[in-house]
Amino acid sequence: SGAGEMRSCADIFFNDESPARPRGLRLDLPNACVRFTGEINNNFQQDLSTPEGRASAHSGQGSTTPKSIDTTIGYLNVDTKSITRLGDLTTNMQVQWLKATNDGTDLGTATIQSLYGSMNGVTAGYTSSLMNFWGGDFLFTASTPNISVGIVSYEAPLNKNLRIAAAVESGLPSS
Repeated sequence: SGAGEMRSCADIFFNDESPARPRGLRLDLPNACVRFTGEINNNFQQDLSTPEGRASAHSGQGSTTPKSIDTTIGYLNVDTKSITRLGDLTTNMQVQWLKATNDGTDLGTATIQSLYGSMNGVTAGYTSSLMNFWGGDFLFTASTPNISVGIVSYEAPLNKNLRIAAAVESGLPSS
């Protein structure tokens, strides 16, 4: 198929998958492939504490009061890819839902974690910072940049393992 000619979703692959392992539920739309992926995680934590604030199940000091926190977090990703005459147009939206026993809500909160479009190395929207080396195995005690930022960027490959990028990023207000 030539440039600008749309193929079936079965022939479209996103950056985070390979032809051998496609991910998610896919829908063929006119001139676009839409993919839905997601995950749900639950964490239950129970602490024993004393009036003095330290655990003492066997020390006999004060009474122990069990305290539990149940946190559920879910993510829904909606990705699209369109083959155009100018190149591949990709978009992404990630919504996070969070509910904890002590968050003061009945249903939890939903927030947009990512919303952007990208074509030919140009990305614009709300997504991960290009300064993402802070989130790996790199341990640093200073303040780290925002994970999600407003961004306009251009990235180009120099070779198989090296890219060059220029970007303007703006974090959301922190107060």
